[in-house]
Amino acid sequence: TDWTADAEQILACLTRFDLTTQIVFVSASDGSVRPVKDMDYLWPDHMRLSPDNRYLAYSLLQNMDNPERDIFLYNIDKKKVTPLVVQPGDDLLLSWAPDGKNILYTNNQSGTTDAWIFSVEQGKPQQSARQVKSDIGPIDPVGFTKNGTFYFEVKTDATSVSNAERSLSEIWAMENFLPEKRKILTVPDDYPTIQAAISAARAEDTVYVRKGVYTENIIISKSLSLQGEDRRT
Repeated sequence: TDWTADAEQILACLTRFDLTTQIVFVSASDGSVRPVKDMDYLWPDHMRLSPDNRYLAYSLLQNMDNPERDIFLYNIDKKKVTPLVVQPGDDLLLSWAPDGKNILYTNNQSGTTDAWIFSVEQGKPQQSARQVKSDIGPIDPVGFTKNGTFYFEVKTDATSVSNAERSLSEIWAMENFLPEKRKILTVPDDYPTIQAAISAARAEDTVYVRKGVYTENIIISKSLSLQGEDRRT
């Protein structure tokens, strides 16, 4: 399912004869196997290594009788599992962002399959997840390029080939999948009024207001930070 950063090992999941599973590294040079984690009878979906190879993220069934999954992070050196996304609905890991500081996943509890992102530092989520794409549909992730283009597979139809049903699919590329970096919009340097800056801001941006008197009524209809230069002036 993935390669180590040095391209010397392949991340894989094996099924034993007793039907238990094990996450392993397979040497690309000689095929030798190094165990990483035993998973009992559960099969991890969409396993992905962090760019520094310290952490392994994967989706896992909430229980054997529930088809919905949650997302977990495994510290390979410390052999410690940390729950990342545990909530109603099916949570499917998409990928680490190229910066290695964010994880993307999909969730369907709203009735549509939406893509979300949250930051991870030292193996722990650092903030609430925020939505990056709505109604993206059921997809099978391939991965990101360094410039942020996201490749994924979409099932399109099924056809009969040699008396057997075969699924048809397409590979799609979506540019600018990752949210833009947060910006600081300064009033009145960049915008003459607070409302003008709020209207121009994207979700999660900061509107910074220099000291002064601003006589206006403002409407905030998005998630952002509104910060004054000096609370007294």
